[in-house]
This record gives sequence, C-alpha cells and structure tokens, in this order.
Amino acid sequence: MGRAKGDPARSKSRPSSSSLAASLLQAPGAAASVGFGGYVGSSRVDTASPFEGEVSLDVDGEAALHLRRLSKKDPITKLKALGALREFFKDHTANELSPLLINWVFEYKRLVVDNNRQVRESTHLAMADLASTIGRGLAPHLKSLMGAWWVAQFDPSREVAEAAQRSFQVAFPGQKKRVEVLIFCLNDTISHLDENLKLTPATISDTTTPPEEASEKHERVLSSSLLALAATLDVLVGGTAAPMQEGITDGDLVSDTASKAREAAKEAASTLCSNHKLLQSFLKSPSSQVRSASYQAVRACIQHIPQVFAEYGKFETIVGTVLGALGEKDAACHQSMWDMVLLFAKRFPHAWGFGCIRKAVLPKLWGFLEHQCFGSQQISYPNLLPLLALIPPIHMAPAQGFFTEFFNNLWQGHSAVASSDRLALSKGFQECFVWVLRNVKRYAVEEGVKVEDFQDFLVHEVLLKILCYDYMGLQVEWPRNKVRHMTHQSHPVSKADKDGVNQQLDSTLPVTVAPSRGSEYEGREKLTSSTHDQSLLEVGSTIVDIIIALSSYENRVLDTFWPEFHTLCLNIIEESGSVAARNDQRVHRIARFFHLLCEKKSAAGVRRKNWPLQDAVQPFVARTFSVIKSTEHPEAISLLAQLTSLYGTPAFASTKDSATYGVLQFYKCELLPWCLTENNELTAPKIELLLSFLETDEFRGEWDVTLAYVTEWERETDEQGDIAPDKFAQVAVLATLVEKMRERWGRLTANKDQKTAIMDWNSPRFDDAAIRVAHSKQLPHPACLRLLRALLGETGHNEEEHHPLISCKAAVRILEQLLQHMLTILHASHLQWAKAAPLYILSGGPVDGTSNAQTSEDLTVEAFELAMASTEVIKNSVTSVTYVESESQIGYQVLSALFCLDWAFSGSRRKMLDAREEGHESEEDSLEEDGDINEVSLSLSVANEETFIRREAGGTELFTQLEQSQASLTRCLQTVRQQALPLICHRFSSLSRQRVRYILIQCVRHAVIYGTFERSHFTAAICAGWVSELVDYFCIGDDEIQETISLSLASSMSWPVWAEIPLLDDDSPTILRSPAELQEERHKQVAAFADLLATSLGPERVYAGCPSRVSETGSGPSRVWLIVELLCTLEWPRGSAANSVVPFLCESAKKSIGEKPRDLLESCLQSLFSGSLTYQKVLIQSPAVAKCDKDEAEHGHSPFMSRLLMLLECLLGRDGPWGKADAQRIFFQCVAKSDPICSSSLWRDTWLLPFVLPILMPVLRKKSSDPASTQAGHGEDTQLQTTVCNWLTQALAGPPLVALEAGPKGELWVRVVVACFPLSPYGSTAAMVAASLADVTDHERDLLLKLLQKQFSQQAVSSSAAQAALQRLKPNESLVDVNWQQTVELTLAKLVASCVAYCWQDFGVEEWRFVLGHLGKWLASAVVDAEEVTEAVVDILKVAENSRNGVALANPNDLSIQNMSFTENSVAADIEDVIMKQRNLSVKLSTTAVTIFSLLKERRAAEGEIAITISMVALTEANWERSEGNAMGDILRLLLATGLAESAAADSVCAKQAADVIAKHRESQEYMWEIIAEVALSASGRARESAVRSADLWGVGKGSISALYALLFSCTPIPCLQRVAFQFLSTVPLQHLAITWGVVGSAQEEQEADNGQTTTNSDVPPAAAAGIRPELAAVLETPGSLVLQTSLTAPSRIQYLLGWSLFLMRLHTLPALSGTRERLLQYAQDSNTTSTLLDCLFQHIPLEQNSGTTGARKRNRVVGAKENTGSAARAAANCSVESAVQELWPVTEAELAILSGALYGLMLRVLPACVRIWYTGLRDRSTASGIETFTTTHCSPQLLAYEFSQVQASAVADEALSIRANRTLREVTAIYKKEEAGMDIVIRLPACYPLRVVEVECTRRLGISEALLRKWILSMAAFLRNQNGALSEAVQMWKRNVDREFEGVEECPICYSIIHTSNHTLPGLACKTCKHKFHSACLYKWFSTSHKSTCPLCQTPF
Repeated sequence: MGRAKGDPARSKSRPSSSSLAASLLQAPGAAASVGFGGYVGSSRVDTASPFEGEVSLDVDGEAALHLRRLSKKDPITKLKALGALREFFKDHTANELSPLLINWVFEYKRLVVDNNRQVRESTHLAMADLASTIGRGLAPHLKSLMGAWWVAQFDPSREVAEAAQRSFQVAFPGQKKRVEVLIFCLNDTISHLDENLKLTPATISDTTTPPEEASEKHERVLSSSLLALAATLDVLVGGTAAPMQEGITDGDLVSDTASKAREAAKEAASTLCSNHKLLQSFLKSPSSQVRSASYQAVRACIQHIPQVFAEYGKFETIVGTVLGALGEKDAACHQSMWDMVLLFAKRFPHAWGFGCIRKAVLPKLWGFLEHQCFGSQQISYPNLLPLLALIPPIHMAPAQGFFTEFFNNLWQGHSAVASSDRLALSKGFQECFVWVLRNVKRYAVEEGVKVEDFQDFLVHEVLLKILCYDYMGLQVEWPRNKVRHMTHQSHPVSKADKDGVNQQLDSTLPVTVAPSRGSEYEGREKLTSSTHDQSLLEVGSTIVDIIIALSSYENRVLDTFWPEFHTLCLNIIEESGSVAARNDQRVHRIARFFHLLCEKKSAAGVRRKNWPLQDAVQPFVARTFSVIKSTEHPEAISLLAQLTSLYGTPAFASTKDSATYGVLQFYKCELLPWCLTENNELTAPKIELLLSFLETDEFRGEWDVTLAYVTEWERETDEQGDIAPDKFAQVAVLATLVEKMRERWGRLTANKDQKTAIMDWNSPRFDDAAIRVAHSKQLPHPACLRLLRALLGETGHNEEEHHPLISCKAAVRILEQLLQHMLTILHASHLQWAKAAPLYILSGGPVDGTSNAQTSEDLTVEAFELAMASTEVIKNSVTSVTYVESESQIGYQVLSALFCLDWAFSGSRRKMLDAREEGHESEEDSLEEDGDINEVSLSLSVANEETFIRREAGGTELFTQLEQSQASLTRCLQTVRQQALPLICHRFSSLSRQRVRYILIQCVRHAVIYGTFERSHFTAAICAGWVSELVDYFCIGDDEIQETISLSLASSMSWPVWAEIPLLDDDSPTILRSPAELQEERHKQVAAFADLLATSLGPERVYAGCPSRVSETGSGPSRVWLIVELLCTLEWPRGSAANSVVPFLCESAKKSIGEKPRDLLESCLQSLFSGSLTYQKVLIQSPAVAKCDKDEAEHGHSPFMSRLLMLLECLLGRDGPWGKADAQRIFFQCVAKSDPICSSSLWRDTWLLPFVLPILMPVLRKKSSDPASTQAGHGEDTQLQTTVCNWLTQALAGPPLVALEAGPKGELWVRVVVACFPLSPYGSTAAMVAASLADVTDHERDLLLKLLQKQFSQQAVSSSAAQAALQRLKPNESLVDVNWQQTVELTLAKLVASCVAYCWQDFGVEEWRFVLGHLGKWLASAVVDAEEVTEAVVDILKVAENSRNGVALANPNDLSIQNMSFTENSVAADIEDVIMKQRNLSVKLSTTAVTIFSLLKERRAAEGEIAITISMVALTEANWERSEGNAMGDILRLLLATGLAESAAADSVCAKQAADVIAKHRESQEYMWEIIAEVALSASGRARESAVRSADLWGVGKGSISALYALLFSCTPIPCLQRVAFQFLSTVPLQHLAITWGVVGSAQEEQEADNGQTTTNSDVPPAAAAGIRPELAAVLETPGSLVLQTSLTAPSRIQYLLGWSLFLMRLHTLPALSGTRERLLQYAQDSNTTSTLLDCLFQHIPLEQNSGTTGARKRNRVVGAKENTGSAARAAANCSVESAVQELWPVTEAELAILSGALYGLMLRVLPACVRIWYTGLRDRSTASGIETFTTTHCSPQLLAYEFSQVQASAVADEALSIRANRTLREVTAIYKKEEAGMDIVIRLPACYPLRVVEVECTRRLGISEALLRKWILSMAAFLRNQNGALSEAVQMWKRNVDREFEGVEECPICYSIIHTSNHTLPGLACKTCKHKFHSACLYKWFSTSHKSTCPLCQTPF
C-alpha cells in the first residue's frame, strides 16, 4: 500500500484518507472541488443524499470495506478493491447486491474519470460483472448513471472505451434496448454533457490535485463529452450505428416514438450548442485531442441541426472559426477537420462571401498547402478537389489570381514532400488543374472574360511557369505588386495584392534561364542524388499526364502551350555557353520529357495518335536544329539523336533543308559532313545522331556511304609510308563510329541473328584500316589503339556484342604483328629465362638453357611503347584471341607471351624500389611478410633488371624516359592480369591450354634451374607462384592439374639426386647417383621450388596426386619419389622437410588410424629402409632422436637412415598418430628382416637395429589395456619376445665388453640388446613405472641379468687386468683407443641402466657392488671434465680482463695465451673451443651415470615388498649410503661447476657473448640437466651445504651463490635448473646467504638497531647500503619501461618475478627488529621498485573491471581468475610463494597469473605500506576499484585474521600497554597507562586492509593535554601508515616512542617523533649551533627538498 509510483508527495492540504476527503466535501465552499466526480457533474452534492456519511448498514461488511477503499488516493489500493468487488459481484445474488447500488453509483461516476487508466478499465469490468448479476436492478439508478456511462464509451484510451462498451452491452444485450435506454435517459445524458463542458481544470478536481493531472483530466473529459455528443446526434437523429452497432430506425421503434426521440434530441442538442456558443471555444482549444473531438461534434451539429448555425447571430464569426480550421497543424486532426469544413461549405456556400475569408481563411489555406498539409498528404490532397468544387465562382473573383495562388502554394511543398507522398501531391495537382480547365466556363462567365483566354492564362501561369519551370530548374522574375509566386516564404496577403487580383495579369512576364540564387533550386540542380532524380521524374510525369489529359479535350487548350514550351527550350539551348553545366542538366530534362511523352502517348486514348510528333516534336526540331548546329552543344545534339530514336526520322521532316530536298538528301548533304568532319568532344553525340538514322530500315543502305566518307585517310601516307600525322583525327572519328556502333549493337541488329547482322555491318574497309594501323609505328597513338580495340572487339561477357568486325585472316595478321612487338621486349631482357621465352613460344619445344648466349638488343622507348600498345589492344580485345584459335596457332602464342611479359615486368613499382634499396635480404623478408606467393611474384622478377633504377649521388631517384615507359608497361600488365587473362584462358580449348601450359612450364623450369643462387628461395617462391597461376588459369579437372605438376617436376641434370622418377606408376625409387656428384645449389633450388609448389597447390595434390582418386582406389598417381627426395635433401633455403613433408605424412597417418595405412606412407617407409640398407656405414645426426642415442658416429652420414629415424620418431613418438599395431607391422616387415639370425640378410643389415629399435621398442613393449586387442596381438608379442631372446643369446655368446677388440662389431649385439629394454626419458619415476609395466618375460630378464653378470665375470676381470698392464707399459696410447674405451664404457653404462630398471629385483651384493663401483667412477670422471672446463673458462676470462686493464700476464711464455686475441668475439670463440673439446661420448656417459643414480634412488624410496626388501638389503651391504653421498656430491658439483662458469662469464668484460656461449651449450645438453635437476631437488640440506662449501673452497669463480644466481637468471634459461636454483636459494641452509652478504642477526647489529643508531650513507647506492647481492639487485632494479613492455611470458619477466619472490620470502623470515630487515625495508621504500613490481603483477592478475591500464598494457590479459585468487589468499595466509614457483614451469600465462597472485598476497603481508602508497597513487578509477575489490574479496580476510592473531599473541602482561582486538568490528584497542596519565586509542581497520589507511581515534584520556593527545594520535597514525609489517609491531613501536618521550629524549624537530616512523632510528645528527638532534633520514630529505644544507631551526650550515 502507499502512493503510486510517480505521484507527487502528499501535502498538508491534501487528504490522505477517505474520512479526511469526506470532511473536505462537507466543508463550506468545498462543493466546487467535487468536480466531475460528484453526483451530477459540477453541481453541489446533495447533503440529503443517503450516500453521504457512512455506508448503509444494509450493505455487506466485506463490500462496505471495499467501497471505502475506493475513496483512497492510491491507485493500487483502488485496483485491489475493484478486483475484490468483481469477485463479490460474481459470488452474490441480485438481492444481496441491491443495497450497495447507491454507494456503487456514486463511486462509479467518480472512478470513470480517474487519472489512472487501469482504474478506469477495472471500473468498467466491475460494472459489467455487476450488470450481468443484478440485471433489471439497475433501473432505479439508470438516469443518474447513464451520463457517465455513455461518456465513458468515448474515452481516449482504446482499452477503457472497449471495456465501457462491453459493460453497456452486457447490461442491455439487444440493440433496441440500448436505443430505448439512450432515449429514456436523453435529458439526463445531455445534462451530464452540459455540465462536463462547463468544467475547467480548476473545478474538475479538488485543490490538492497537481495542475498537470487536473489539466490532463479536463482534456480527457472534454474530448469524451464532445465525442459523446456527436455520437448521440448520429444515433438518435442520423440513424448511424457507432457505437451502438446500428442506429435508430423505424423498424426498431414505433414511428411516433422515433420522431419524438429525434425532435427531443435535436432540441436538447440545440440548447446545449447555444449555451456553449456553438462550441467555438473548443474549436480553438490548445489541445489537439479536444480540437479533434470538437471537429466531429461540430460536424454532427452541422449535419443534424444546421438551423442552430443559421439562427446564430454572429454567423461571420462562426464562418471564420469553422473554415479557419484549415490552418490546423496537427495531422491527427485533419480527417475530422476536412469532414467538418467540407460539410460546412456544402451546407452554407454563401459563407465564402464574408470578409473574413480573404483576411483569415485563405491565408491559412495557402499556408496549409505551402507546408505540405503539415504531414497529412494522403488525407488532405484528395480533399482539395471537393473543396474547389464547393467554393462558388462568384466568391473567387478574381479567379485567375485565386487559382494562381492556389496552385502555386500547392506546388510549393513538392520539393520537401517525402517520396511516398509525392504521388498523392502529383495526383491531387493534376486532378485539380484538369478539373479547373474543364470547368473553366463557370469562372470565365463570372469574370466576364473569354473561356479561351482564361484557359491560356491557366496553362501559361500554372502548367508552364509553375510545373515546367520547376522541372527545368528555372525561376520567374515577377514585377512588383503582383501575386506572389514560386517562393518558400509565406507572407500575409497585402491590400495591394487583393486589389491587383481584379486586374488582367500580363501574360508576357520576363523569364530568365539563369539559375535561381538563394532559392530552393540551388539544392535541386544536383543530379547526383537518386532521390532528386526520382523527384524530377515525377514532376515530368505530372506534366505529361496533364498534357495527355488535356490533349483529348475538344478545345485545343494546348495550342498556346507548345510554342511557349519550345521557346523556353530554345532559350535554354541558346544560352548553353554561359551556364553549360546547369544547361546540360536542363537539356537532359528536355530529352527525358520527350521520352516520357513517347512512353505514355499509347495510353492517351485520343483521336489523333501522332499528335506528339506533329504538335511537339517536329516544330521543336524545326526551330532548334539550326540553333543546335550553330552552338554545337553536346547535350543538345544527343537530344536530337534521342528524338530520332524515339520518333524516327520524320522528326526532321519539318526542317528547312529536309522540307526542300527530303530527309534522305538532308542526311547525305547536310548531316553527314557536319557529323564526320572534325574530331572533338562533339564527335560522339554527332555519331550517335548518325546511327539513330542508320538503325532505321530506310537508311540502312547508307552504311557504305558513311564508311567511305570516314575512311578516306587510308589512301594517304607520309614519307615513310606510314599514316600521315594530320590523319589521326579521321582515325579517331572512325574509332568513335565503331565504338558507338557497338554500344547500339542491340538496336542495329534488332530482329536478326548474329551472323546475318555481322555480315550486314562488316566491310572490307574495316580490314584494310585495321591492318594498316597494326603495322604502323604510330600504333601507340590513342586513336590507333581505340580503332583496333573497337574493331577486334572490346572485352565483355556478351560475346555477340563484342564479336570482331573484321575477317579472321585480318585478325591473324594483326595479332602476329602485336606478338612480334611483345617478343622484342622479352628477347632484349636481362633475365635468362625471358631471353629464352621467345624461342619456347615460337618453337613450342624445350630449349637448352646453355644455348641462350646471344647478344641482347638494347631496350628502346619505342619498343616499350609498341609492346605496351600491343598489350593494351589485347587486353581490351579478348574475343579476337579466341576468335582465331581454331584458324591459327597465334592465339596460344599471344597468350603465352602475355604471361611471360606479366612475369617479367609486372608488379608494384614502389615495393620493388624499396626492395632494391634494402637489398636482397629485405626482399626475402618482404616475401615472408606477404605470405602470398602469387602477389610477391609480381614485384620480384622485374627487380633483376639492372637498368631499371638510376640514382644520383644524393640518393634521389631520377626516372628516364625509358624507365617511365617500362613503368607504364608494368601498370598495363597489372590490368591485363586482373581483367583479360582470366577471360582468355577459360575460353580456350583443351588443346590450346595444353600448349600454353607446356610453353610456360618450360620458362618456369628455365628460371628455376638456371636462376641466381644468391636468392634461391626468392626464385623458387616466384616460380611456384607462376605454376599456381597456370593451374588456376589453364587447368580444368584433376588430370590437367597433375599433368602440369609432373611437367614442372620433371627430371633435369641436377634433379632428382636421391630418387629416380618412375616412368609409369612405380612408387619404389632407387638411388640415382652418389652424393659426390650432387650439384648442391641447383638441387636445393629445385627442392625449394617443389616445397613451395606443394604449399601453394596443397600437399595432397602434389605428393599424393589427385585426392579423389586416392580415396577411391587407395592408390593413385602419388609421387613417393618426390617425398623421398625432399626427405633426403632435408634442408633448402627457408625450408626443411621437418616443417613440410613430415607433418604431411603424419597427418596422412592420422587419417588412416584403424584402417589400412595409405600406400603413400608405406611406400615412403619401404623406400627409406631400402635406401638405408644399401649403405655399409649407417651414421646419423638427427636432433629429433638425440635422446635415443642415434648419433653415435661422427664421420659421414646416410640421409636415408636419418630421415627414416626422423619419420619413425614423428609417427611413433609420444604424440605420434601410430600405435602398437603399426609398430609391430614395421618391426616384422622391415626391421626383423635385417636380422641375420631371423633371415639370410647380410651382416651389414644388423646396423639398423641399434638405431631403429629405440624408437620401436617403447611402443612394442607397452601392454594393451584392451583385452580383445591383447588377445589379437598375442602372437606378435610372442614372436617379438622370441626375437629378443635370440638377440640376448647372441650377445651372451660373445666376450665381455672389456674383452672386445676395437671396432664396431664387438659391442653391436650388446647395443641391440640394450635397445630392446628402453627407458622412459621423462624422469626416473616414469622410467621405473614403464619398466615394471613393460611386456617383458622372466626369461628375457634372466638373460639380461646374465649379460650383466658376464661383464664382471672372471673373463672380464682378466681382460681388465691385461688392459691395465698394457696401459702401464704403453702410457701414450693413441686417440682411437681412448674413443673405443669410452664407447665400451658408454655401452656398459647403458646395459647397467637397463638392468637396474628391468631386473634389479634379482640383484645381489656382487651385482650392486659392480654397479656402484662403476657409477662412482663414471660420475667422478664427469666431475673432473666439468671442473676442467670451468677452470679453463675462468682462466680465459681472467687473461682477457688483465690484458684489457694492462696487467702483465702471469705466464707470458704460454703459447696458448700469447696466441689469444682479447676482443669480445675472440674471447667467446675461445670459450666455445674449450667447451667443444669435451667429447660427446663423455657427456652421454655422464647422462647415463646420473640416470642410473636416479633409478637407484627411486628404487630405494620404493621399499615395501619382500623381493624389494631383499634386493635393498643387498644394496645396503654394497655400501649404498657412502656411494649415495659421494654420487650426490658429484652431481651437485656438476651443477655448481656450470653455474660458476656462467657467473664468471657474466661478470667479465665480454659478459653477454661469453655467457651466451655457455648457456647455449648447456641448452644442447638439456636432457642431461633435466636428470641432474631431478636428482638435485632430492638432495638433503647437508649435501647442499657440503657441495656449496666445496665449491667455495675450490676458489674458482665468485662462489656458489653466484653460480646459483647465474643458473636462475641465465640468458638462455633451462626451466629445470631454474627450479633447482630457486629452491636452493629460498630454503635453508643457503637462504641466509642468498639475499645479503655475510651472516645477519649478529649481536652488535641487534644492539645498534635497538639503540636506533643505524645510519645511512647517501653516497652508497640503496641496494649496496642494504647489503643486497648485486646479482639480485640488478634484477630487482630493472627499469619499469623494460619490464612492462615485454611479452607476458618473456624470460626477463619470469626472472624479475623470481627475484622478487626470493626477496620477499627472505624478508618475511627475518626477525621483526633486526637490522637487516630494517635495511631491506628501507630499500623497498626508498628505491620505488615496488611500484614497478605491482604494475607488473596486475598485468597478469585479471580484475573484474578491465578498463584500467598500467603503462601501455591493459591489466586484464589472462584467464584463470579462480587459480590466482586462491594463490593470493594462500600467500597472504602462509606468507610463501614456493608452491606457485614450483608449478610455474612450463611457463604459461595462466601459471604466471598464479605466481603474480601469490606475490601480491605476499606483498600485502610483508610490505603493506608500499602497496598502500602505490594504490593511493593510481589515477585510473576503474583499475583502483578492481584492485580494491580483488583485495577485499581474496586477501583482506586472511590479512585481518593474521593481524588479530598477532594482537592476541602480543597481549602479554605489560604495565604500560595492553592491546585487545574485536574481530567483528575490525577494531584494535590500545590502552596506554603511565603513572597517573592514560589514554584509550581505537584503531579501525578498513575492509580492504591494507589498501586504505586505518582510522585512529582516542575514546578516553586522563591527564593528557589536548595538544599532546593530538600529537600522539598523529604519531600513532604515522607509525601505522608507514609500518611494513604487523599492526601489533607498529603499536609496540609507538609505545617505545612514547616511553622515550617520558624518559626525556628530545624529538626530531622535523618529523616531531623520537623514533623514526620508517626506519625506527633515533635522532642522532646534532646541530653544532642549536644542539638539536635530527633523524638522518629526515635531515637528508630536508636537504634534498629545500636545496640547501642548513639547519632547519637555526639556519646554520651543517
């Protein structure tokens, strides 16, 4: 309940309850406020009414309650009450409802005028329910109810009116009853209407109603009442239906009753109208709603009671009011207004004679018309004609002026009328004008003038000067004091104008054709708008319609129009010289007028069908031809041509010459010489005029005469026999004639087939002229080009219209000459392939590339111009090329030449110049950027022309005439490429396309094979693009495409090398020649071409042949040889097989998973296996298989073998598409066949096994999880196990490894066996799990264990002893023996690793001792090698630094040092030499040794089962703990050694290059470092400390911490080493050494901090003053511009976040009041580095609002909000980011977001003041809001919980200070007591703590002054604001500050605090003069800000 939404607030004078409303009604003077809601209108409420007071006691209590609620002000209360009453009315009987009718009637009359629409509608619905129930019970109350009920049926709201009508129909179902009720209550209804019409806004409602509501209510009541009055008269008097469905008729009532009812209604309505002055006040109401209703009411009164108007005393006033409604501006009122006005004019025609008509009515009418009827065009324009017909002619005098004014104002709105309404205006104008002319007699007689004169006047003034002038865009200059005409301004009619109407108007007003200035025509003259063109067309149509309508009139009213119209047109044509632009448009409109006239003449229906020709056209041509001939206006000439086309040659029958000699003679003697004499801008329209004659049947025979006249120039030549220069004008005329003839070809060849039409218009004169022009040296002349293009046929889609007009023989001769011009340019080119192109084109066969050494002709401007002209002709004459295709070979030759020219010379000139300026590399870069080979090929081939660009010394480009000609040719060729070539190619036959393809492919192959090798990729890209063009243009169907590809890749001297192209469909390639015979450059260039061709056309199309054929048959014209050739080539310029061919093969394998593999892939593998077996030495260096040890040999290589392994790795690798079934098929089809045990292959075939098995075995050894597949593959698994057992037996048959002789045969079988037991490269855990789950039998494990035991058997021991004795005898053994020894050791290490993984359960003490012994030896050897490399690197760097600093060499006699150069490049090269000396076998041995140790640790940690326990006991007995410690120490030493080398390099004089060399070398050994990192992470703290101490004692480099930082911040970081380094630096025992130098927390340091005597040196950098290590400081102080502008996953950004993680984690672990912590905090505050960190963090953390930015990058960049919010909450709670750092790798944006969230949470915990300062400095409100929301939601709860827990923990017994916390209110209360003084301070923490400052308030004080209290509160706030730590620490620090003050310590005069709020120091710097002490930080800030070094107090110099 309550007031409705939007209602104004209640006031004291406004009642708020029904009782108060009743009291206001009973008060004196309150009756007027009852208004329309009273009992009867506005009359005083009868105080004796039974209604007044309370509701009758007979009324039901529920109904009484609802009735009382109806008097409430709130509409919602009323609606609820009405709804309840409706239910009550339905549920009760009529007798029960009768008592409440009195109250309901009163409420009903009040509610039906309520301001709320829903209340009114619900009231009527309730009335309908009541009426349906009570029935006749309404009769006693009907008269008091009827008035309001009737008026309500005309409510403005449609829903309310319909509800009221339905309720009335429910109460009175029959039509007759409704009429009877209306008659019965007539007097009461009229009385109610009368009362309503007397109401005012002040009396319709009470005084408390707002004025706007009262006004709205008044308008609604008035409009409803007026409509009810009109309906009453229509129903009772007129017998109309609405709203009663039918009116009163004699059939309904007795005639007497009906008559009495009519009379009573008339009398009552007359009385009402008289009382209200005929409703005049309502006609002038400001409300359009009231005016519309009043128009209908007045209309009803005029119709039914006209005597009221006749008897009214002031009729002239009524006339002015009613007819003055013509000025109505609201379009919604216009229909009712027109009904009223027309009826009034019909009933009272004499009303037009009153003076008010000219004073008021007509000006309103003119304004109404001038303003386009104010938007009601569709309604008002049709009513104009009835209005004119109703005005008596006598009252129009002078009629000429009236009609002129009427039509002028009517047409004024034409330009502004919308397009949808212009038709209504045009139709209305036409109807009115034609009606006036046809009824002109009634006006002429009244005026006393002749009918003809009156008609001529109207035609002249209206049709000509209004319509025609507007159509032509002209204006009329009217003399003064004449009727206003053709203007937009609406002025009142003056007395002079009225007097002038009676005078005869001058019919010869001066006319000017100058455009109107400042008028509406300025905007109309622009024909660029389609809307304006449509408007002009409608104007012209209106004129023509009027003319056609008048032409059928008996009296020839147009006799005066045509001469005047012709004069107007003649004036326009005569003055075309001065205003040509506008007159061109006007002449065009004249032509359009005659066109419309011709179109509509057939529908005229007049007796004279040729009247337009006789009356309009012939007189016009007769008068204007001589003028047009003299002025030679182009548009005028075109006008004559159009008239001839429309009306035929009889249009010229009335001219002077044709009348004398006839039209035919006129054409020959007069028209032909005039049209064909000169060549200028008039030639085209003149020829159109000629062709308009020639297209008629009677003039068709004059074509030869015309050609003879225009080809006279052919018989005249100059001295050289060429076309005379003065004859080019005639050539141009002939060209124009042919062009125009082609434009009108459809008209010229109407009703004829194409062949007949060509024969009719063809002529030998065309052949002679065309051949003469083609052989002329003046071919580039524009006239010659136009003529050839026109005769050969313009390019177009309609071949019939563009068929050549010359014979086929002539066309061949012309094309041959054009081809010769193009070949001349190609032959003179500097491109080798372009020189050979003419031979290919003319001969059609291949040409040896070495036979093109003939001398090139010099390129001339004339040659370029002729070639360009030839190209231009062919470009625009495509039809001619296809026209001669079947008759001669010239067609495909021309097309081939066009392509060659396009390839050689086309392209973007600017792009070419830029490429030339930047060199070849820039060209290739642009190629990569563009990506589209076709586009790039346009601009690069021409770049080889050496003479194209000339530069002066200053670098400015000067283009010679030759260069300009070549540029023009380039632009022409581009157009040919885009427009002509596609049309020509697809119109050629299959044979012609084949010939073109063959010629162009030969040119492409020439360019590929004999092109320049400096830019081979460039050349290959261009040629591939050319072939792609050929496929697009000339290939239809897959067969032609494959033929083109095969031709492009055909064999040559240098292609192919590794495979042979099969003759038929043989896909098995063979070796073509040995690699020694390889022409590498040419071969790689062709390979690059083939690769790019596959990229351009699609690899499926190039490699596999037609894809559709492959899918249908399983095999097709595949090119296995091409795949093998590219695989063996491996790399070529800008490409490789690994990036193109291998992905294609893998994708093909994916498509065939589960099905029979595609033959293409199978053939490739078989070919590679076959090629590998043909080589006796199988050696490989493949990065793809480095982890599997497939690059053991270091001399030579087999491309077949390496590509086979690369392909198998991709197919069977971790993400490969093949599975176990595919691996089994490869194993048994290819690999097992090479085993001499399983087959009869040669011994050399076994070399395949150690390389192929490491790829196959991990897949073959997997156990299938599907039982069905396991059962299906059981046979293959058994066969595999049998094969492996055979290999194990073969290995066991041989001697131990140490007993083998040097050579590859000895250890081959052991390597094969090791490959059969693969180890997972993804960590020791994965390796052990994979080994335990591998499909390996116990028999295999036993044989493997035996093989291991054989290595420490007696035979092995004896062999080792013998070798040791031999070594002692021959200490200087050769290098081969050392390499062999390392090979044996590596094979033995791999065997040990496999045994540890697969059969360690069966190990005994002897086996473990053997393993541990060799493991220690291998790791010790690896450490020695690594440390030797580190020492050598450090020595090189020291020597280089000493040399640069001028320090003498320690050993000057050392030759190695003497030969060194000490530049940065040379030092880096020396370091690289030292590193590369480390043998590859040694690195692999180290990797294997660490792998073994990792496996052992994994097994040691997995104890539990009995077998495991037994094996582990044996391991313990073998002294595992000692071996483990030694091995872990060695591994950590390896880790630190590489870090020491890089740290030393990073600090050297050549830091960047030297460190980069070391880091990149380590990156190449990433697999080894991954294993080392995995082991190092499991090292104990003691092992780490021992390794660090050993490294520091070693004394090489800068120490172990620097080594770890070098690994963490490496220039080429390795993730695993970064993880290890971070863990070492962030945990004990190294954490205290990682951030600062030395050991912190000493007693002396703590004492200094406690006494506040710590000082800072302003000259020392902040990081050095804080003791931060320089490696970390360099990262922490990275400039923000470098951090924020890098990519989100850049290594530098990761290192930056890791460095801050170390810093913050260390800061948290330090004691609260330690000196180190204070220094670090001071550094964080003073260095401003934390702001950069926070900016960086919120580039990763997603916020809810993403509009904010930091730096130049938006913050909201990554997803994963849930994870990083969780990390922020965890970091804020436990103050650690270690978990986020451990999950950082592999680095992604999501992982970085998690780390950033954790760092932010840690900063809020450790450095809250720094975060707060940064946050308050943010300018972006959206960003600040997002950060605050993030912090409040995810971090502040944990931080507040931590603060409150710290407060509770610090609440120990203290006499002076006690602290307590209130978690609910987020308050901390500190109670301080000192002797008799004390105070309570409340600290309130914000919800977004710590972003906003805490509030400090004193709630109680005792014995403390106001000044001291204010000082202490400010001091507390300062400590809390600057505290980077817990809140309790700040309170304790404040307490210490107050205690010092009580102790008498003086405060610092600068900050007014004893203890500094930031660094917590005491004032220690005293002034020598005033003796005051200052904080060092405060004094330093004072000096820096004041720019002077004086004491702040006494101003004495410090």
